[in-house]
Amino acid sequence: MIAAARDVDRHLVDSYNRGDIDGVMSNYWKSPDLIVYPPTALEARGWNAVREMMERGLANAPGAKLELTESRYQASGDLVICWGKWRMTLPSKDGFPFTIEGRYTSLKAQRDGKWVFILDHASIPWPLAQ
Repeated sequence: MIAAARDVDRHLVDSYNRGDIDGVMSNYWKSPDLIVYPPTALEARGWNAVREMMERGLANAPGAKLELTESRYQASGDLVICWGKWRMTLPSKDGFPFTIEGRYTSLKAQRDGKWVFILDHASIPWPLAQ
């Protein structure tokens, strides 16, 4: 189960870094019950809403590179609980990339014969808290 969850993460990161929206979305449960809490919005509920949000994100940040810098996995029943840290590097017009670091928590499960995200929560620290 943990190996399958790691494979989902790897495929998501690789697809995102290629700008491949179909590849990105193949990692998410195609259900109205899918929930994503992105760092840029309160929530995206359902596969269609998540796809629209991801399309906007990829369009607004061409060339962005995502990496998981720390990942942990714990199987629980038929789910894998995943958490860790991520980094996104965005190109800029002046040639100096901008980096964002955050954390994530997700639940992955086997749905319709494949392992997928059923809940994905990414956040960034609030700057005023430091």
